[in-house]
Amino acid sequence: MASVKVKFRPSTNENKEGTIYYQIINSRVIRQLKTGYRLFLYEWNEVESSIIITNNSRRDYLQSIEERIGWDIKRLQSIINQLENKRLKYTADDIISTFQKQSNEQSLFNFMQGVIVQLQQMGKQRTSETYRCTLKSFMQFREDKDVLLEDIDSDLMLMYEAHLHNKGLTKNSTLNVLRIIQFFLVTKLVISELYIVMQNVAESRNKLQRPINLPFYRVMI
Repeated sequence: MASVKVKFRPSTNENKEGTIYYQIINSRVIRQLKTGYRLFLYEWNEVESSIIITNNSRRDYLQSIEERIGWDIKRLQSIINQLENKRLKYTADDIISTFQKQSNEQSLFNFMQGVIVQLQQMGKQRTSETYRCTLKSFMQFREDKDVLLEDIDSDLMLMYEAHLHNKGLTKNSTLNVLRIIQFFLVTKLVISELYIVMQNVAESRNKLQRPINLPFYRVMI
């Protein structure tokens, strides 16, 4: 079975951040999966392959990166298990391509994880914790199988509602959890539509040879 290790590549400049990458090993073939997670050398424990959480202004950032790495490793392990269950020959490149494809797809898990990390970096711990609990609950319901936003329908939400009732949640608690999921679905839809509108405007301006700057939309909660 393939294995995954978290690695850190320090910068050649000691005053700059290095990067986290994942080492995928399968049948003695080693591949690297790059990430956008950046750390200083003193924030990385090489022996334990883990982040050192410091009590300074970067604490929230480091905690969010630590959590994101945990999610990534869980996703990679899930991909490996799925490939193993198919009982077909696969390579380390297959693992990486599947992971990257999932990252590019409009899935609920990926979107919620990104928002949670953003909230932590903004210092909104209570809101991020509420969303994290909701995500973990939905992941448990889905048995860690991600779902595309376009595939979430009323039948799936009714099944999730029944799952929450079976877990002993009160009616009010269940409604609060369902509202959070609904909020993410609506938010993602609005952001996608805004981006499409701005792209259309940009294309129109380009035809007229007039420059336009596309803004970067952040989810503000």
